[in-house]
Amino acid sequence: MIRTLKSLAILLPTVWLAGCSNTVQEQSSGQAPDVAQVVENPQTERSCPILHSDKWYAWLDKETSKEGQFRLNVSGEITLPNPGFELEWSVGPTDRMRPPGLRLSLIPKSLNQMTIQVLTNVPVKYYMDTPTRQFRHVSIYCGQQQLAQIVDVMLTD
Repeated sequence: MIRTLKSLAILLPTVWLAGCSNTVQEQSSGQAPDVAQVVENPQTERSCPILHSDKWYAWLDKETSKEGQFRLNVSGEITLPNPGFELEWSVGPTDRMRPPGLRLSLIPKSLNQMTIQVLTNVPVKYYMDTPTRQFRHVSIYCGQQQLAQIVDVMLTD
């Protein structure tokens, strides 16, 4: 009886670990995770760490010294899960409409250092020289998540 219990005590963790290793192998094989795996680890679904964003504004002005050039100004506020992020901007293509629309991507990169775990509101700003004097819209994205779409961005005095 005692020998059987010892055998079970060794066998059960081994079977359990073998089941875990199969799950890891399935994920690394390039197959889509099943629903149970997504529920167990919801962070894999969220590629953008931005929890909330608001106060988005965009406008064009003539603050550049180049003739026929304008400056696009975009500002807003985002909430991050902690202050351990560096923010970068990426400019996507403008569409062919008249006036055009523009897609901007905000890319938070983790600094991989110890930080306090506190919700952090961060003001963000972006400036770009452009020959366009009006945008139909400026869309701001983080990964596949649209943070804001500012419509009718026009030249200000």
